[in-house]
Amino acid sequence: MSSAVLFVVGSGVQLDSARRVVTHLVRPAQALNIWDGSVGPLAEVKLPGHMAPVTVDRLSSVSKATAAWAKANPGGVLVTPQDVGLVYRRAIAAARRKRIKIAFLPDGAVSGGKVTGRSMLGGLVPVADAMLRGVGFVAGRHGEMGACRPELALSWGPAWSPVFADRGAELIIESGNPRSDDLANIEPPHAGRILLCSQPMDHAAIGGPVAATKWYEFVERIALSAPEGDFAVRLHPAEADAFDALPIGAATKKHITAGTELSEDIAWSGALVSWASTTMMEAAGAGRAVVSLAVNDAAAEMARGYFFQRDPRVVSALTDAVPDFAALSALVVAARASQEGLADDYLVNIGSAAKTAAAALDEL
Repeated sequence: MSSAVLFVVGSGVQLDSARRVVTHLVRPAQALNIWDGSVGPLAEVKLPGHMAPVTVDRLSSVSKATAAWAKANPGGVLVTPQDVGLVYRRAIAAARRKRIKIAFLPDGAVSGGKVTGRSMLGGLVPVADAMLRGVGFVAGRHGEMGACRPELALSWGPAWSPVFADRGAELIIESGNPRSDDLANIEPPHAGRILLCSQPMDHAAIGGPVAATKWYEFVERIALSAPEGDFAVRLHPAEADAFDALPIGAATKKHITAGTELSEDIAWSGALVSWASTTMMEAAGAGRAVVSLAVNDAAAEMARGYFFQRDPRVVSALTDAVPDFAALSALVVAARASQEGLADDYLVNIGSAAKTAAAALDEL
């Protein structure tokens, strides 16, 4: 019998990708729910929120669950969406101790470091992180995607692969993003229509609540100046969870999509604008122009932590330079003229990514 696979999941995106891959997987598979440390069928997993906070109890339960599963499944594979978050690093360390192989199934854009609102590169944190690594409490290295040297990295495309190679991945398969399989055979872009994928902006490093207020003010003025039927706003899951507490304007609220999948919103659009969202790559894969918008220079610099944002084909601007929908449309026109080949570099195998990832896991 083939050795088993354990998917580590803590968000809806991670669970969705895992479920897509499992439909093509020969090996038996289960999920480790990092919210409660339970192991069970992927079909039965329920997640109470977008991101599980790091707690001592959560670190302990995930470690114990991983170790117990590894003991019962020698020769198995732990599939994790990243090795930057502390809970994921704890699970990887527990699996490593039991000689379980590690595979990456990325849940988002790969960055050169940890792109976060919490600054953890100064003070005692690097020292504490080194101590935790030294005693085997966590795997990898803070802020370095792929530093645990996975046996398999399932890259979304050739532009993402160098970071895995540089950090010692034994095998890199350019499988694509399973979630993007829904974009296969999508209808052509609708000229004039712009989808704005919003993101939380309360990062201390870019201004905290001040930056968040500035972002929603920008979205509001775009909503107020957009022609009827040409503008839509898709909220990030974390924004949806905190909707009532956010300073979202009345006009913006009228343009928020509800009950739709990302692929449906992209299909409606002709272009996608955001700050530093994975959705930009998925839109590019569907032939849509993409534009990166930042509320200030600090936010623009943080966005450039992602390799995709550094690509000269990606058009970027500060929100202060975009007074209305017409100005945003002009940026879209410029982006459309410069972005040939983005999908080939950043998002391969649209329509067969889940199948390709499953085949790689079965062969590991």
